[in-house]
Amino acid sequence: MFLGRSLGLFLSMSVAVQANNGEGYLSSIKKFFNQYLQVNSSPVNSSKEKIAGMTFPAQNKPKNDAIPQNSGDSQSKEKTVPQNPAAIILPHIATYKISLDKGSVNDDIDDANGFMTIKIFDTGDGWVFEQNSSLIIYSTSGEGEQVNTNVATWQDYAGNHYRFNSRTLRNGQEEDVIRGEAHKGAEKAPGKVIYHLPNYAEMDIPHETIFPLHHLINAVQKAMLGNSVVSNIVFDGSAETQEAVAVNTVITPAKESKLNIISDKPLPADLNKVWSMKLGVYPLNSKSPDPDYEIKQDVLNHGIIKNMTLDYGTFQVIATLDKIEFFTSN
Repeated sequence: MFLGRSLGLFLSMSVAVQANNGEGYLSSIKKFFNQYLQVNSSPVNSSKEKIAGMTFPAQNKPKNDAIPQNSGDSQSKEKTVPQNPAAIILPHIATYKISLDKGSVNDDIDDANGFMTIKIFDTGDGWVFEQNSSLIIYSTSGEGEQVNTNVATWQDYAGNHYRFNSRTLRNGQEEDVIRGEAHKGAEKAPGKVIYHLPNYAEMDIPHETIFPLHHLINAVQKAMLGNSVVSNIVFDGSAETQEAVAVNTVITPAKESKLNIISDKPLPADLNKVWSMKLGVYPLNSKSPDPDYEIKQDVLNHGIIKNMTLDYGTFQVIATLDKIEFFTSN
């Protein structure tokens, strides 16, 4: 999932309409609404197609084991939580309906509707995350603007290497293309981000930076432990020359999920609970108590987002899970 300064979802996804640019799996959705974008790029086929001739070390798929962990609460019992990402991520494609929250008020936006798909699958050495969105935004003057977006990323199991591609179209006209890669530094050294499109650029990111899917995995693991707050530094590459951002996530206790969606097969039994998560996205080293923007998500086990609300102060946009399909890594 994307975070958000430019376009997206993360969750990926960060959407915002005429707001400050966002960052990452959050930025993915934020850019989607921030700039009324559309992205239609070729998806990342697999990690075998390396960027700019770079060779990444072979990755062994982590075992789906689970080890007992203590939540840190002396009153809570020991809980069994999957420690390896493969035990959290369930390959799937989810379809969402997107709408404007009628309870929010904005003088410029009259309505918005569309759909979004999120696809996560296993490549044998990591995961591919693809997000495709189509949205029509209506202004109070009655004019409509169509925004289509496509984001495709790959990250290895260990979270050390990350590749990102996005393309944006507005009313059928290409607006921008972003392509690059990021790598964590050895030991405590800073990581490196390399942009190949639209212009070549390099930048450092803090060593503790993680990438979008690992942020989602970490949040689900902490939720399963009963933790109420998770803080990470996240980079998703959803905007040109974008820096990593600080993401503070507040988690409420799990509730019964009560799913009412279309599925190609019986839903996994462990999708019976959902956590509400409120993500605040801040610039690194920000002293302000107020985030650039907030995203509210209801997240099921296996990192599947049930619904998402993007709050931009004067208006809110809602994405609601409508259909889900599960598939094997092959």
